[in-house]
Amino acid sequence: MRYLTVSRRDSTGVDKLTSLTLRRVEGPRTVEWRLGNPAEFFAALADVFGLTLDDLDQPAKDALYRRARTAQVDWAAHEAG
Repeated sequence: MRYLTVSRRDSTGVDKLTSLTLRRVEGPRTVEWRLGNPAEFFAALADVFGLTLDDLDQPAKDALYRRARTAQVDWAAHEAG
């Protein structure tokens, strides 16, 4: 996985999660949050995207979060040039 990306559109805008950055876009307005820990990451997946990941055990969830965190660091380094 290079970057974890999840998105969904509703009647007022778009939610997009890229690694550990969650964005809400409504018209010209964008709000961005950095998810700082596993609890925030998994809460966003469940609450915003409806992805409870109930089929994953805890080691698999831990590995997913670690990969998302690594991707976030790599993406930030790439953006910094």
